[in-house]
Amino acid sequence: MKYNYYNKQNSKRYSFYRIPRVLFTDSQFSKLSAEAKILYGLLLDRMSKSAEIDTENKAYVYFTLQEVQESLDIGKDKAIKLFNELDKGIGLIERKKQGQGKPTKIYVLDFADVRRSEKEQETISDKSEKDSINANFNTSEVKTSENDNVDFYADDSEKAEIREIYKKKIHKSINYDVMVNRYRRGLINEIVDTVLDAICSEEDFISIGFQRISRDKLATVFLRLKAEHIEYLIDCLRTVRNMGSQRTYILNKLYEKITKE
Repeated sequence: MKYNYYNKQNSKRYSFYRIPRVLFTDSQFSKLSAEAKILYGLLLDRMSKSAEIDTENKAYVYFTLQEVQESLDIGKDKAIKLFNELDKGIGLIERKKQGQGKPTKIYVLDFADVRRSEKEQETISDKSEKDSINANFNTSEVKTSENDNVDFYADDSEKAEIREIYKKKIHKSINYDVMVNRYRRGLINEIVDTVLDAICSEEDFISIGFQRISRDKLATVFLRLKAEHIEYLIDCLRTVRNMGSQRTYILNKLYEKITKE
């Protein structure tokens, strides 16, 4: 069967399941299988359409093993394994059996508030530390656990907050204060902004070289950005001729350098 190309008019004709991006970008969820993450997205979709409220004002849904099998085209054992990943494995859902042939209640847990609390505690801790700069550029790889509240429902203010979270992570991992003293501040800001534009893009895929890289994978790579990567890029910028698009050149060089390590 030969399929047609999308055009501008029909590119948004479908409805989509929504899966929090943080499930793919945060190392806390790295051991969670892709299918379990998809199942979590299906449960969120069910929550938005047919959630019920118990006597404690907690929302729950019904999503049977058979429905999971049909939705993901998998067997019963696999469906049980995915539920166990989300429940016993990482605690993103809670299941309560009702007995007497009634379906199990599934409570889909919201991790955003917990992660926001962790971030606030970390911010308080950071403020209490002395204002010192670590001149050693071989800093440990930045963790992605600060990246809370990243979802597909974000309005403009939330998107700005998400971008600011990424910005702080990158500034920390590259020793920003040291870099802007060593190099031109405008250049460092331009490099950081180019990276932020890419990982905060509304496009699902970004062109890197001759590849189309998913935004989530791109975020995972660029959140490993360190000072030595910036220095490498600056050396390249000093010697390159006919770079074409500076934005494309910056993204290509940084992605290539980070992924080869």
